[in-house]
Amino acid sequence: MGSDLGWRCVITTHNGDGQPIFASDDSLRELETEATTRLGRILALPAPAMSADDGVSDAIGVATGPGSLTVDALVVWPADEGLVPLEVGPPESFEAYIAVQGHLHVVVGPNEAVLHPGDVFIPRGRTYGLQTSASEETRLVRVRAVVDPGADVAVSTAIRSSSGPARRVRRVVAGTDATGRPGIVQDGDPAVMFVMGDESDPDVALVDVWELGGLVRSAEQGGDTSDPWELEPRVSGMKILNLELKSVDGPPNEGGWHATATIDVDIVIDGTVEMYLPDLPPVTLQPGDVLLQRGTDHLWRVIDDRSLRMVTVMVGVQAGPSPAATS
Repeated sequence: MGSDLGWRCVITTHNGDGQPIFASDDSLRELETEATTRLGRILALPAPAMSADDGVSDAIGVATGPGSLTVDALVVWPADEGLVPLEVGPPESFEAYIAVQGHLHVVVGPNEAVLHPGDVFIPRGRTYGLQTSASEETRLVRVRAVVDPGADVAVSTAIRSSSGPARRVRRVVAGTDATGRPGIVQDGDPAVMFVMGDESDPDVALVDVWELGGLVRSAEQGGDTSDPWELEPRVSGMKILNLELKSVDGPPNEGGWHATATIDVDIVIDGTVEMYLPDLPPVTLQPGDVLLQRGTDHLWRVIDDRSLRMVTVMVGVQAGPSPAATS
């Protein structure tokens, strides 16, 4: 058994009667240590998900071959050496890094960027370097999907947003310039957003940070899909979603109950929120907490003055929603 990683993870599922339940509320285990980095596994899917119960959490020894996907929690002690040195070759998998605590210095070719909590870095198969803080602990979530060259990608995607200051969520994307040199090709807002209320202080804002468009055939895959906006990832692929939810007075809004045909890794970046399952007391989630949600009917209620900011990794379920995952 690994030691305590010190990173809280709440897991939901369905019991034998099909009712949503909290399966666990505990700290992830440290499953691997390399130099200054400790790793815990939030989710491992050895193959495309056919149900919301597929895959395992907090465990090693799960196959990570073509078509597999892992979501890991990385805790990096203060250090001067790089987390990923530039001399390491380009990854053979699709990767995404989500900053949760501290900051992350990213280098791609001649370009650099410093990511803060809630920012997302997409390497897209380019050689890159990562440097965390030398003075404070850094926490990251890493998504890694191993390429399956025979995968069927059914939805075309492209990076459609312009660079510039991010209003909702900062996305830093690696690529190749007109001369063939690697570098950062986009730094700013994604293109696909759904906003309710005042743009500057929305009641709800949902931003598609990255949409794969299907199973992973290339490390370069994904970007912004065309309208109309859809909550769930298209054709059972994976998306990274940024949520902002405004605090409101009073009891939970009963109209907010919903379920999706997905396995979700919800990472709280800012704000404090209660998450309800039917007929159960809620759990309270704070910045840094992770919720692994397996297709359960649920409801959110922000309980402090700060709006909720959460980044979610949504993995589509190929078989579609089960009767237990709807209400």
